[in-house]
Parts: sequence; structure tokens; C-alpha cells
Amino acid sequence: MLKHSLIATAILLASSTVFATPDYEGWYVGGSFGGASIELDPDEYNYFDYERTSAAITSIYGGYNFTSWFGVDFDVTQSSEFDAGASNADAKLFGTSVAGIFHWRFSNHISLYGRTGIQFFQMEQTVDYLNGDESNDWTGAGLVGGIGAEYQFNSGITLRLDYRRTSTIELDVKEKDDDGNYYYWDDSSYDLSYNATTIGMHYQF
Repeated sequence: MLKHSLIATAILLASSTVFATPDYEGWYVGGSFGGASIELDPDEYNYFDYERTSAAITSIYGGYNFTSWFGVDFDVTQSSEFDAGASNADAKLFGTSVAGIFHWRFSNHISLYGRTGIQFFQMEQTVDYLNGDESNDWTGAGLVGGIGAEYQFNSGITLRLDYRRTSTIELDVKEKDDDGNYYYWDDSSYDLSYNATTIGMHYQF
């Protein structure tokens, strides 16, 4: 009898763990990594010839789920170095975004989601000349949208597969004058096209 009771208790505990509903609401934080496809289209004043290129990206992300189907998601992203249109030029992207995220839950653990929000980018470009290096910062903001899928464990751990794409973002160069004041060039900019696929993991508090 005792043996049967122990077996029944074990089965009950296991089934409750498997079929329990995770806590969807509250804060979460995590990290992700993946790859990005980047294209820069210079205006007529820029002599670099850009083509679509790729870079590795890493991100720290987090957010708050107000309900089981809606939350706000934010992230900070950095890319690896990528070719900046010439053999002597390299660049890196630094970005941050804030977006609303909408979940469609197919079960207690699996969901699809869509996102829409605002993306900010800073591109740090370094050109190696014979007399030394020259670095410029190009900044801009635009819209971002994306889709993804999540699997949430009862422990609070969630796995995420994410794809996102930005609108065309105009990047303007920021310079510093002799007095230390920043200003933007009026005759030079890039149109940035960006999409990325990442795999991430976060913890739901």
C-alpha cells in the first residue's frame, strides 16, 4: 500500500510540473546572439561604395509583460566589425530599441509574437589613412518590426527565436569643432537597412 501511495504521489507531482501554467506577467531579463544583414546606401557626397554585408551581434534584452498577451520589450545591441565600403574602412553598430510585443499563445508553454517600436543606431566608422586613423560616429533612428517564437518552462526560463527588420534609417555624421561642440554635416548621410535573426534566453521574475 505504501509503495502504491508513493508511486501515485510521484505521478501526481510529475504531471503537475508538466501541465502547470507558467507565470506570464512581470519583469524579465536575458541575452541573445545571432547575425545581422546590413546595407548602407551612401548619398552622392560619400565616396565609399557599400554593399550588403553581415556581422555577428550580441544583445542584452528585457521587458515587462502587463498581461499574458501584451508587454514592452527593450534591448541593447552591439555588432562585430564589418567592412565599411573600402579596404581601409571598418565599422561597428551600437543600437537600442523599445517596442510593444504581442503574444499569441498556442499552449501553456509555446507562443508566437510580433513586435513594433522604435530603433536607434550609432555606427562607429574607422578609416585607416597613411597619416593615421580617422573615426566618425553616425547616428539615426527609425521604426523596427519583427516576429518570433518562445518556449517558456515552468522554472521561469524562456527560450526565444527572434527576427526583426528596420525601416530605412538615415544616419548622419556627428563631428566636434575646435571648441568641443558637436555638429552634424548637412551634405553627408547613409541610408541603413538592417535585419537580424537571434537566439536568446531570459528569466521571467
